[in-house]
Amino acid sequence: MWPLRSRNNRSAALRLHDDGEEEERAADIIAADMRQYPRSASAHRHRHSLPIRAAQRVVSSNSRIASMALFLTLAFTMFILFALRHDRITFEDRLIGWQQYLPISTRPLQALQQQQQQQAELQANSTAVTFPLDLYLPLMPNTAPLTDITVRKCVALLPCIPPTTPDLDAQLGKWVRVERYLDSSAAIGTSSLSWLSSFFRIEETYIYYRRSRLPHVPRVVDVRVLEAGQELPSHLPDDGASGWKIVETDLRQKFLKSWGGLPGAKLVYRIAEAGAVSKLDPITEIEIVYGPNPPWPGFTEVGAILPPNLKDGTESVTLTMRRSPQPAPQLPQPLRFQPNGHFKIMQIADLHLSVAHETCRDTDKNPCVGDTDSIALVSKWLDEEKPDLVVLSGDQLNGQGTSWDVKSVLPKVTKMLVDRKILFAAIQGNHDSETDKLTRKQQQTLLSLLPYSLTRVGPSSIHGTSNYDIKLHSPTPDASHIFTLYFLDSGDYPPEASSSSSKGGSLFGSVFGGGGKKKPTMKGKLSHYDWVRRDQIDWFLDLSAHVKKMLRPYVPDGAADLPKQPWAATRARGQNGSERRRGRGARHGRRGAEADEDVSAAEVLEDESRRRRRRGGSLRTEQDVNLDERSADGPQSQPADADADADHLDRIPTPLPDPRQGRTLSKPPALMFMHIPVPEAYETELVDVEVGSGKKIILSGEPESSGGGGGGDGRKGGLLEADTKGGQGDRGIFDAILKQSEEDRDVKAIGFGHNHLNEACRRTKGIWLCFNGGSSYAGYGKPTFPRRVRIFELSDYGNVISTYHRLEGGENAGRRVGEGVLFRA
Repeated sequence: MWPLRSRNNRSAALRLHDDGEEEERAADIIAADMRQYPRSASAHRHRHSLPIRAAQRVVSSNSRIASMALFLTLAFTMFILFALRHDRITFEDRLIGWQQYLPISTRPLQALQQQQQQQAELQANSTAVTFPLDLYLPLMPNTAPLTDITVRKCVALLPCIPPTTPDLDAQLGKWVRVERYLDSSAAIGTSSLSWLSSFFRIEETYIYYRRSRLPHVPRVVDVRVLEAGQELPSHLPDDGASGWKIVETDLRQKFLKSWGGLPGAKLVYRIAEAGAVSKLDPITEIEIVYGPNPPWPGFTEVGAILPPNLKDGTESVTLTMRRSPQPAPQLPQPLRFQPNGHFKIMQIADLHLSVAHETCRDTDKNPCVGDTDSIALVSKWLDEEKPDLVVLSGDQLNGQGTSWDVKSVLPKVTKMLVDRKILFAAIQGNHDSETDKLTRKQQQTLLSLLPYSLTRVGPSSIHGTSNYDIKLHSPTPDASHIFTLYFLDSGDYPPEASSSSSKGGSLFGSVFGGGGKKKPTMKGKLSHYDWVRRDQIDWFLDLSAHVKKMLRPYVPDGAADLPKQPWAATRARGQNGSERRRGRGARHGRRGAEADEDVSAAEVLEDESRRRRRRGGSLRTEQDVNLDERSADGPQSQPADADADADHLDRIPTPLPDPRQGRTLSKPPALMFMHIPVPEAYETELVDVEVGSGKKIILSGEPESSGGGGGGDGRKGGLLEADTKGGQGDRGIFDAILKQSEEDRDVKAIGFGHNHLNEACRRTKGIWLCFNGGSSYAGYGKPTFPRRVRIFELSDYGNVISTYHRLEGGENAGRRVGEGVLFRA
């Protein structure tokens, strides 16, 4: 509503609607005013020019607003239509298969349709897994070849990516950074002795590569590290690849070359051009290894980016590559006993391996290198014992600032097993958490990805990551579940103790302590270590409750599955034979009938024998025994009448005494493994005693320590580490096992690591609690206490469990120390 002031201050209201109507209404109001108050033309123009201009400005402004609103509405409508018209690609699809939208074919339409149909059929029947092309995932079996490699120096907090174009990204793939430092001091971080170099360094060097799954793209087929002064081979092999390409950016930092006196190093590579046939498989992955350690399975060494033993103490850095991913070896499904009913388990405890070569601890062996000599010792035991399964019971890593790169240490731990194709299962120890790089779950995942590994990551809903089980089955056709292995994660340090410890720690301690600082004991707890939590106990009890009971002791089924039987032909032959016999009896009279009865008896015996063979030969009848005896004594008289044959055919076999007599219905026996011992393992007053002698039931190969808390009864197996502060911080799991009923309790023994100087097995309230002792020179020990591994031997299809130790030293070669039977069904 717009007011227009007229003469005598009278106002007229003007509502703006359409431009034409508004102008006419304004003109009518002005004309009426002029007729009512006639004046001269000049006075009229002068007095009424202001309201006219005001009305015109109002109309013009409103027109511009309407036009702008109409334009914005039209633009917004077009944007919405454009967005809805074009297909959208979800983030996940763009991440996984952003190159899958690129193939373009110029083939005839009919041939193209046939090709698309074939591809669709292949995809429908394929179980292949595709992997991201623009993420660094070196352990995934990605078969897409690398198409280009480069090196680039990056400054902290600034974007760093090699130059590229959208066309190159679409054809060769996006640049992917190998997220591994080319300087081991940078990989260690501030806990390294060369932390000053890390502090003053302002740039870092990385390797980048492209990969593509498109069919007609260049492929990298060879990579090498070339130091300054070295020359590439002048003669190229006839393998279909082009000449060497040199990446100009140096692989080594300037301060390393000046500080360590090192020459420069360049990355060189060869490419098989698109469409060219090469004798070399393309390279599919690049990885970095720190220290004098073997590469990850499937990778091979390319060259040393940094040599070891530099002045600043940094470790070597080695470039490794993988060509075609090796398929994972087929693991037995299910895991079975040997055909003779045996299954051997070797427990290896507390290897304490590091990235670098560590000195041996607490041993008279000289010379001695911690990891090299320990691996050689364990390898000798593996060759002698040839176990079916190896259990790594925790503290594979030393932690404490020396095993700062898990991916470089784990292949050192498991190479001796992979090379021998020995199955293994692993759990986490308290020192495995002291790497500050990977979580326990990530480490458990890495262990599960290794060849011949039965290791699994436990449920995420409960404490710990190494909670799982392995079922052992019989080697017979019935494949019965006859034994169980339980693995529980005893943790490292409770979060409450870790947080309270960090409050009082210093910066210096956090930098150089490397996780080796002892945590305080929580109030009301037995030690400063973690324990098997309530949710883990409930998980175990539920798992055990679902194990089906069976008749024990287990007796294997000797029968094999029957092949397809020609029952119809057999019945037809029987009917024809009966008719022939009846015909012959009618023709020849009584004498002929007696002769036919002799033939009939032989056929009956053959029929019975055939029936037994069809049933698997597992039953013998009293009639069989009588027939055998008559055959041995000579010809015997036959039945007097022909009706005896039919009666014999219908006779039901009488079995021998049931072999199930004396057997009970119970669960298959089980072993349990955890790293930190339960508190009850140190309480010698709980150890069972022999009836009559009163001596404690202990299996050991060591004399009792006078101050070890072994009970003072003169028996072997003293606790050299007897303080309960070395065990779990709280009780629970042992009590839960004891509360199971006799027929429901399947755990017969528990194997521990953690204590390097305890080695005995003690029967505590019917459950054997067995220490392994230290297996490595890299961990603490005692010169008079040999390194060792424990063997659990399952025999008679798991009905008998026995154990013994294998010890270092020439005097112990081939000896079984501390041998005894833990369980007999």
